[in-house]
Amino acid sequence: MLQLCRAQLKPQPSSLLFIVLPLPCVTNSRYTTVESFNALVADVGFELVHQRWKPNGKVAYWLWRWSDNAALDLRRWKKKQLRNDGKTRNNFTVLIE
Repeated sequence: MLQLCRAQLKPQPSSLLFIVLPLPCVTNSRYTTVESFNALVADVGFELVHQRWKPNGKVAYWLWRWSDNAALDLRRWKKKQLRNDGKTRNNFTVLIE
């Protein structure tokens, strides 16, 4: 979906992408962290403009700008565990194929 968003937007700095996710998707996942999510979207070809989330909040918001710096390496974004496994962790991940 991220790649489709990039393909659908005009290749201009004025093209923006707004992403809203439940905060536990990125803060309580075995496979995704806020940092890894930001790095993935940047590799797809977007530049972070603003992000907002509170540590105990429920929702996270990101605003991204279209960028010429797409450096997507599919080998880097395979599903791999980034955090300790546990009963409280979810399985949220973003896969690029």
